[in-house]
Amino acid sequence: VWINNATAHFYDNDEWNTSCVNSVGYYYENKWCVSICKDVANGDGVKYYYADIPYQLNSFNFYRLSGNENHNYLIYEDARINQITFGCCYYSSVNDFNDISTTIVYGADANLLAAVVTAYLTYGKDNSNGSTYSTVSQLKATWFDNMSASKEDLKNTKILDYTGYSANGNKYDGLTKSSSFSVNEKWNTMMSNAGVNRSGLNFLSWLTSTDGKVVITLSITGVVVIAIFFIIILLRKKRNSAE
Repeated sequence: VWINNATAHFYDNDEWNTSCVNSVGYYYENKWCVSICKDVANGDGVKYYYADIPYQLNSFNFYRLSGNENHNYLIYEDARINQITFGCCYYSSVNDFNDISTTIVYGADANLLAAVVTAYLTYGKDNSNGSTYSTVSQLKATWFDNMSASKEDLKNTKILDYTGYSANGNKYDGLTKSSSFSVNEKWNTMMSNAGVNRSGLNFLSWLTSTDGKVVITLSITGVVVIAIFFIIILLRKKRNSAE
């Protein structure tokens, strides 16, 4: 999960005047867990914070903890996310940490995009961390559509990833990230596996999605209603002319 936290980093009314640490809290395997966020500085100087959480989760909390080493994880601010939007970047407003929404990232460089795609499984089937249509579409709209990185930047920036998925029985169990790939290779393969085109969403994949099926159903229903309407008019005209 990612967040662009625009709120202030210091509290004047804190007797330690200590910095705060962005983190994520979640309930997993019958216990409450806290993961301190790491950060990546984009080329424009904006820091984006991220933390790994179990892929099975649907909800979590963003925390701002005291940065004091002996401060026992004192929570200054707590924002609840009741339903995760996979592939997005969250944003907390300047004046209110709890005012959190999803945001489009403008000007993402290759290093930031490398950190984003590293978290996803090339052949994964879960929306949380896999190359599914909905998740990759969200990643594309959030991170890649308005990036500052060039294609050459993506080709020259390397990440470590898994290999041997097919030979391992189509599963990642026991595999390690030991092979080098470019961000361009990773991202293109993810889009291909998810059925998303670089220039836009794959039309055939969209037709098989939930939104596509709804539109198709409504369109067919509309055509049938119009056809019935014209048939009724023709039958009435035929009956009137017969009389």
